[in-house]
Amino acid sequence: MNSFQYRPNMLVFRIISIAIILLLQFSCVKAQVYYTPPEVRIDSIENLLPQSRGAKRVHLLNQLSYHYRLSDKDRSLTLALEAYEIAETLSDQLLIGEAAYYLGTAYHHSGNYPMAIRYALDAMEKVDPGANPMFLLPRVELIVMIYLYSNNKDLALETAFMAYKQFCQNPNPPHIQFEFDIRMGWVYMMAGKYRAAIPYLRRVLSNQGETGLIPTASFALNISHLAVCYLKTEQYDSSIYMSQLANSYRKRYNLKALDEILNDLGKAYYEMGKLDSAAYYCQKALDVHTTNDYYGASALSYIQLGKIAIKEKDWHKAKDYFSKAIVQGNLEIESKSISSNKQTHQDMWYSPLQDVPEFIAEKGLKQVMIAHQFSTEVCKALEDYKRATFHLEAYLEAKKKQDLLVKQRDVVEFDTRYETERKQQKILLLEKDNELARATVQQTRFIFIGISGFLIIILLFVLLFLRQNRLKAEQEKTGLQQKLLRSQMNPHFLYNSLASIQNFIVTEDPDNASVYLSRFSNLVRNILDSSIEEYVPLEKEINTIKNYLELQKVRYVEKLDYILEVDDQLDLENMQIPPMLAQPFIENAIEHGIKYKQDKGHVLVRFSKNGDQIIFAVEDDGVGREKAVQIQQKQDTGHRSLATVITRERIKILNKKRKEKITLTIEDLKDSSGQATGTRVRFEIPVG
Repeated sequence: MNSFQYRPNMLVFRIISIAIILLLQFSCVKAQVYYTPPEVRIDSIENLLPQSRGAKRVHLLNQLSYHYRLSDKDRSLTLALEAYEIAETLSDQLLIGEAAYYLGTAYHHSGNYPMAIRYALDAMEKVDPGANPMFLLPRVELIVMIYLYSNNKDLALETAFMAYKQFCQNPNPPHIQFEFDIRMGWVYMMAGKYRAAIPYLRRVLSNQGETGLIPTASFALNISHLAVCYLKTEQYDSSIYMSQLANSYRKRYNLKALDEILNDLGKAYYEMGKLDSAAYYCQKALDVHTTNDYYGASALSYIQLGKIAIKEKDWHKAKDYFSKAIVQGNLEIESKSISSNKQTHQDMWYSPLQDVPEFIAEKGLKQVMIAHQFSTEVCKALEDYKRATFHLEAYLEAKKKQDLLVKQRDVVEFDTRYETERKQQKILLLEKDNELARATVQQTRFIFIGISGFLIIILLFVLLFLRQNRLKAEQEKTGLQQKLLRSQMNPHFLYNSLASIQNFIVTEDPDNASVYLSRFSNLVRNILDSSIEEYVPLEKEINTIKNYLELQKVRYVEKLDYILEVDDQLDLENMQIPPMLAQPFIENAIEHGIKYKQDKGHVLVRFSKNGDQIIFAVEDDGVGREKAVQIQQKQDTGHRSLATVITRERIKILNKKRKEKITLTIEDLKDSSGQATGTRVRFEIPVG
């Protein structure tokens, strides 16, 4: 995941003003409320909607969509889609951008992050460069939060850091700089980069004396964030100090959003082995959470108290705590809310975009799973094996649900990155079109200026210039064709790999299925890196092939073995080859050759050096191509492998830009009696 780099070039010129927007949000902070919901008279809007047309209807639909984004997600999406469709018919780019933002927000709160990022990026693209900076804030924040919630934390950090870097190029008043440091520290903390967050948060703390303009609630929140980061990095003394300081602000200013700092104090003392202090603060936290009806926070307090009771061997008390944690966790799952009180629920969020019901329910599920796991241990200690079995089964059921959510999140992460890359490619194409248009205008102006005295010279220059442009355009077209062909291969590969996962899950136990999925996720990330590069290091391509073969070997335990030979003369780090050339043939060797063989099959992948060439061979001892085709025809699978066609087309396009050509040969192997013994695929790739 971390190797994929999204660089939104079209937004750089706007980033300077983003920092100003972010700090303005802090200036509105009062008490425990970190944002103020817009006041909307829903009845009035509902009455106006039937008679509204055009842009006015788009604005009304957007307001209604935002209002219903949490209480009625389906209606919110329906309203936002209608607004977007109307805006497109009006061909007003700013109006389309507004509708895209609200549609992206509706998708975000429904948990559909790939669609959310598609429209969030569209909304940012269609912003007037001269717009008021406040207009950009929700769009930037939406992009960052979508990346965080879709597990694309590196993209969230990169987007936020770009804003921070551009902002800090100019001197800023201390209180403004401090406010932006608070935001950056929060984003790093949300991404799990606790050590990286600490410098930003400490800068705010150490410079508070220089300015009194930082709102009290924001400053106190920054202290609590610092306490959490110290706790996560096992700096317990520092965590306790910051937690006590945050707690003093909480009590003095009645900052209910900081109530969870009491749990953090209990955790820090627990990790230090100070169980009395840990129990004291966890109980205080529980008292506060129970009073305010915090579901998830109460569950965490009960779990922590239960862990303390286990340390003290008080099994009956531990059993009671974990039972109550299960109740609170289930309430959070069922309500998809932090608290039964709407205002309390709202005040707990640092940003309204954090309020995603499915995300809250998933958090509650994790707490229930942990509580059942500890309950199993406690019931064993009490020799209550019937209840231990009950809790174990409940734990396994909760874990099954969580594993499914993890698998779904991996798919969402991949899809969200795909949408981001699609948008980036669109931006690059638009930039090239703009550059070509500017070049054409400049060329025309030059011709008119010089036409009076240098007509013949200018005509010759124009011919040469146009020829150069055609060659450049042809090269760009060739590059795009190459990416298109690789994008055709990737879905084909992913489809077969996902089919393998499905088969494995059906036939094996869930634990092994989870391991298999993790391996597949690593392989997909590696392929994503390669998919945007025309050439990759030989070492990287070998690792990708090895990962793929390992996965297939797990799938065909008794059916497949492989050998990977690499010539010691090859410079694996510096030699570059086109990615994913041989993978489709390795896949064919397994799926169409070895799969139909009666006994165990073997695949040999060999990389060797022959002069200035890399010899890349794939050899199998399967049934051969002819017999594979006959078997498929009998089975009437309807499947037709495009590996050879697509790969030859890729090589054809690659060779357009090379003096030394890449060659591909496919040989049917036979024994002395003419019987098929497999297939050999051989690439000759010039290097140097």
